[in-house]
Formats: sequence, structure tokens, C-alpha cells
Amino acid sequence: MLDNILDQRILKNGLYDVTLTLHEDEYFAVYDHISQENAKELVKNYLLRRQDDGRPENVQIKHNKNQRIVTIEAYLHYSDNEKTTYLPRSHDYLNYKENRTN
Repeated sequence: MLDNILDQRILKNGLYDVTLTLHEDEYFAVYDHISQENAKELVKNYLLRRQDDGRPENVQIKHNKNQRIVTIEAYLHYSDNEKTTYLPRSHDYLNYKENRTN
């Protein structure tokens, strides 16, 4: 699901206004209902997946049943954030063929 999200950002007064848009089928494959808690979790996981240090605030979710899309809007803070450390995620290309045949 996180790979199928359209991400649009606009910088306004030092904050990024971010809009995440995804098909309702993608959303409902993971979540069973529309809620603020689900929206906050989705934004958090999306930012982690992208290794994005933005801190979300004022997360809002909308479901357009006619267009079959779910839209999540939030503000992202970047100033005064501490750098988030992530575990390196790399593919072991050298051993991939060996591991695959075993």
C-alpha cells in the first residue's frame, strides 16, 4: 500500500502542506474503517518508509466514495527536528543468486 500513494507537497510559511492520496481498495486492504487514528498511523508509516524526518501535525482524512479515493492531509515540520536514524536497508546482490539456489 505505501508504494501506491501519491504524495503532493507545498511549502507554506516554513511548513510543508502534504497531501497523500490512495485508492480506497489499497486503504481498506489494511484498515477496516476511516479514522483519524488510522490516518496518523498511515502518515507515520509512510514517512518511515521514505526515511522522511518530517513531523506530522493536524492530520485530516477524507474519503471520496464517488472517486473511490482516500485523501490524507497534514502539516510537516522539519525545523528543530532531531535526525532520525534508520537501519540500513540494502539488497545483498552479491549473495542473492547463491541464496536463491540453496
